[in-house]
Amino acid sequence: MSPRLRMIVGKLGLFPGLAYYLRAKHGSGLMRATPPGTTRSLWLRAGTSDAKVFEDIFLRDQYELPTDFVPETVVDAGANVGYAAVFFAQRLPGARIIAIEPEASNLDVLRLNAALYPNIEVVEGGLWSCDTRLVVCNPDEAKWAIQVREAPDAADALPAHSVETLMARFRLGRIDLFKIDIEGSELNLFSSLNVSRWLPKVRRLVIELHDRAGYPAGITAAFDAAIAPYPHTRRQRGEDTIVEFQGAIPC
Repeated sequence: MSPRLRMIVGKLGLFPGLAYYLRAKHGSGLMRATPPGTTRSLWLRAGTSDAKVFEDIFLRDQYELPTDFVPETVVDAGANVGYAAVFFAQRLPGARIIAIEPEASNLDVLRLNAALYPNIEVVEGGLWSCDTRLVVCNPDEAKWAIQVREAPDAADALPAHSVETLMARFRLGRIDLFKIDIEGSELNLFSSLNVSRWLPKVRRLVIELHDRAGYPAGITAAFDAAIAPYPHTRRQRGEDTIVEFQGAIPC
């Protein structure tokens, strides 16, 4: 038994785990999977990157929650098919969760999964430094690796939202937990002067910095420069950088 299958069976049980593993690996189309500790099953696309994301979040506990406060506002940028948003909704039933996703097929599954949780609000589009229009520039990549670029005049463009616009639209005075996994767009987000208008209103930031081959250069440097003026602690957990800001607007 492979380490992955052993982990799946250990978390989901023998027969449910085997059925999930075989369908996710060899099947096609939509299937259901039920995270441990809940009876609500979620949708995923068999034979795609959805299974890896599902396992990272629900079986490997990728996203931990703060222990010193209970987040009331959560923004999930790069929500994919909604597993992180659902993870937060399960553990924070009183929180308001805004899930943002640019890719159309991801968005379809995200809406199916978010429909189970009334505290998740879905936003179509990408996170950007300003309100503009974007296009997907690598449509043939795995659905968890979709990258976008600015193209305001493109016929197939999708909306881009600044953090300020999202906070105004949803009347958020602060963001208690800001999860960002936007496949290189963090360079645009954190190199903009606009970052100083919203970053002081964030309490905890959980971000994957895509500073590697296939992504724009300078992402980590731009991020480091953006957060430097604000008192914070920082640590690494797997691929995620977790930043706690001490000066954010308190609960």
